[in-house]
Amino acid sequence: MKHISILTLALLVLVLGFSPALAEKSKNIKTPETDIQAQKDNAETKTASPTGAPINLDWYSINSGGASYGTSGSLRLGYSIGQSVAGAGSSGSLKMGAGFWYGKGIDCTAKAGDVTGDGNILLPDIIALINHVFKSGAAPNLRCRGDATGDGNLLLTDIVYLINLVFKSGLAPVKTGVCCL
Repeated sequence: MKHISILTLALLVLVLGFSPALAEKSKNIKTPETDIQAQKDNAETKTASPTGAPINLDWYSINSGGASYGTSGSLRLGYSIGQSVAGAGSSGSLKMGAGFWYGKGIDCTAKAGDVTGDGNILLPDIIALINHVFKSGAAPNLRCRGDATGDGNLLLTDIVYLINLVFKSGLAPVKTGVCCL
């Protein structure tokens, strides 16, 4: 709740306007919630050793961020309401995520192998990929649609993969990125 009160104060300053007198009065006010250096000084270090080598994860919380902005005259304030921290972090093979929406993942919008984007994997997809790879034809509107092998490249191996799928009941294309349907 202390972080919300700081945000509320910032929004009031933004809405009511910036006052040099207010700035002068608040110059010497310091609290642990507003003094980032104090937070850094009080940060804890946790050590984990999943592979034998120590991994230090220093942490502290600033509790803000996001892409919302408010303006008043020449002042601009960036803020985040309702979520203090969000996102993913990693160190080596360790991954950590935080936030209300963390874990939702990326939105699946396409199917790997569906080069034409019609929802099916058929002969026209193979032909479109052949035209792209060998005849400078148009690339799939999402690269992962043509990347049947999931290696990040559009090559002959992807064409062969799709031929095996369509004509010999081969394996389904590898799901990558937004091509996860």
